[in-house]
Amino acid sequence: MIADWIVVGGGHNGLTCAAYLSKAGEDVLVLERRDVLGGCGTSEPAIPELPGFTFNPGAFDLLGIREQPFFRDLELEKHGLELLTVEPMFLMPFPDGHRIFFWRDLHRTAEEIATISPRDAERYVTWVEFWAQAFEMLDPINTGAPPSFAAMASLMEDSPEVEELLRVMMMPARQYIYETFDSTQMQGLGAFMALQTKSSLDQPGSALAMTELVMSHYGGVYRPRGGIGQVSAAVARALESYGGRIQPEAAVAEVLVQDGRVRGVRLEGGERVEARKGVVTAIAPQTVFLEMIAQEHLEQAFLHRVRHLQNDNTAVIKAYYALSAPPQFSPVGDDGSRPEFRIPAAMITPSVDYADAMWAEIRRREIPAHPWIWCTFSTGLDPSMAPPGQHALGLHCWVPYALADQRDWDEAKEEAAMRMFDTYCAYAPNLKDKLLGWAARTPKDWEQIVGIPKGNNFHIDMVPHQVFGFRPLPELSNYRTPIGGLYLTGAGTHPGPAITGLPGHNTAQEILRDLGKVEDD
Repeated sequence: MIADWIVVGGGHNGLTCAAYLSKAGEDVLVLERRDVLGGCGTSEPAIPELPGFTFNPGAFDLLGIREQPFFRDLELEKHGLELLTVEPMFLMPFPDGHRIFFWRDLHRTAEEIATISPRDAERYVTWVEFWAQAFEMLDPINTGAPPSFAAMASLMEDSPEVEELLRVMMMPARQYIYETFDSTQMQGLGAFMALQTKSSLDQPGSALAMTELVMSHYGGVYRPRGGIGQVSAAVARALESYGGRIQPEAAVAEVLVQDGRVRGVRLEGGERVEARKGVVTAIAPQTVFLEMIAQEHLEQAFLHRVRHLQNDNTAVIKAYYALSAPPQFSPVGDDGSRPEFRIPAAMITPSVDYADAMWAEIRRREIPAHPWIWCTFSTGLDPSMAPPGQHALGLHCWVPYALADQRDWDEAKEEAAMRMFDTYCAYAPNLKDKLLGWAARTPKDWEQIVGIPKGNNFHIDMVPHQVFGFRPLPELSNYRTPIGGLYLTGAGTHPGPAITGLPGHNTAQEILRDLGKVEDD
């Protein structure tokens, strides 16, 4: 095989980058190690004995996808992507019987919050409106190679929004949570959102993750009919319509380099694939440089920096449950007649104390007894995910990559999966005897199946020294590498994880700029 460009990895960012290059007239071949496209964003029958159920092993919801360049530029709806609107977007239940629905309409959400704290309801509106203005300034930064922090500050106008943005970028979430909200419940919400980046509430910079709620109000939340894997399927169809090629079950063992320039790749079976112009790796950067390139082609100082990219002990477990009935959140006022309880993703972290307990358990390398959980009841919005009359539930939380008691994750997965399910059943007690079957993908599984180091779906941690112009390292942040013709994309590059297509889009724009097909701004 031979192509102008080889893209290693068929996740949605690799496919997106390939589609942009193909659309620009380049001959592109995507090599994917699995027989399923999508990387951490697939839809699969995860329970072997129940093949009629489809689950999202990793990502599940799309925040603001209609605002993303790849959605528009690659005409994903034309290529079969059908988006279902998630409304309400989120549900947060609390042990005291309170619950908050987060609607796209900001003021409707404020009415929900006011039942707990009128003061926090007012603060929430002000907070969201402020951050909506601040994020407008980040849009150009997210859709291109990121500037350094110094350059980023100089690119922004001198305004209160800029000052606050830069201040919060450096803040630990705990400080910002207490500064922003009074009620235990809203502080729990802040803790839940902050913990999305797998950082403690005391990690500088962890406050910025709280603002994802702002993007939800303005960009909406969507779920693809048939599961999150339909995003990659639509991008793949777009790629093929432009003439691009995809080769599944083609695991790359080595990136071939000669005289300082990439020449192609070698597959695990020994076959060599030549790249006339270059190679894009849509996998974790530490895998690329430490496992796929002969070390004599890279400087030792550079390799030292790559070896010390922060990829901490915190990973993800995602569990899937086949159910014979839908959940009924009776402890928070659900009598079974209101569909809004079964549509949104539910968020479980009722307080800052609960979040602290969970983090302490992870740091002790224990399976959390207080799991931070994203909960998606897929069939509440999309019945096609399960056989008629049956239902699909996905729960995921952070766990240690390695357990203190030395258990292998194959031994520990049932305990973790059932602990999450029991926690969920505290809010939906009718499900305790409705479980038909279950499966789970542990950090070990993520590492072995998808190839992500330590089961980290971010590839490398989202911490202040590994975001924007530091992601994954300053010298790699423009998607180029020390090897001529070798480029990076994926969650380990700017702006990071989630199903946005932005890393793939940005890498393609830099390649096309190098080819003279995109003019400099």
